[in-house]
Amino acid sequence: MKKYSRILVALLIFCMSVTGFVSCGKHKEAEEEPIDVITDPGINVTEVKIAIQPSAAFIPLYVAKNAGWIEEALAPYGVTVKWNTFSAGPPMNESLAMGESDFGVIGDVPTVSGVFNTGKTEVIAIAAQAARSYAMLVAPDSDVTEPSQLVGATVATVVGSTSHNMVDKYMRSGGFTIDDVQLVSITTGDAADMLRKGEVKAVSIWEPNVTRLSAGGVAKILSEGPDVGLAGTNAIVANKEFVNNNPTITKIILEQYKRGA
Repeated sequence: MKKYSRILVALLIFCMSVTGFVSCGKHKEAEEEPIDVITDPGINVTEVKIAIQPSAAFIPLYVAKNAGWIEEALAPYGVTVKWNTFSAGPPMNESLAMGESDFGVIGDVPTVSGVFNTGKTEVIAIAAQAARSYAMLVAPDSDVTEPSQLVGATVATVVGSTSHNMVDKYMRSGGFTIDDVQLVSITTGDAADMLRKGEVKAVSIWEPNVTRLSAGGVAKILSEGPDVGLAGTNAIVANKEFVNNNPTITKIILEQYKRGA
């Protein structure tokens, strides 16, 4: 299973590196022909905005995006799709709350904070249980092997993300807490440089970054989600108002996500 998951991650990395996080491969553009738009009381918009982030946990959405399934399913209703790309869940929450995105795929920590702090979003489905997508990384020559060696050390993560929770889980596995480290917030793109320069003793991050950094010799895996009891529950989250006004679109998106699984 672990080998299979790494293959999926490698596929996601390839998709993003070839296309700049937009699409892997090409689907044939449909010829423009006049169509009769279907009227449905469960559809009250002409555009749906979907927030996506590069994570192995959300490969089904990348599959659906690349194949054009959601666009194809919504076309008869005269609805187009706009894709908004984010590097992590916290900024996606803001976009969903403000109505700049209608649907998004997010890890457990930002999902909970978004739902309870804004009151404008809701979980409509579980996207994946992806504990193995999260890991604590250290430099290749690091001698750190257990939580006690990180006490008082600087550890970097995307604060407010599931990887933030991974730091806490890892430290608790050794009888410590997240308060026993010096936590700094980074973006996913900062991880490699901070490890190379020795600015942090460890980084907590998610796939495909885990595989990219470890396979590239920039880091090695100290601990993975399942090692410390991380649930890694990832959700499909939506703007409440949009879902209430557009139940048919919601149903179609969930169907196409499942199709990509």
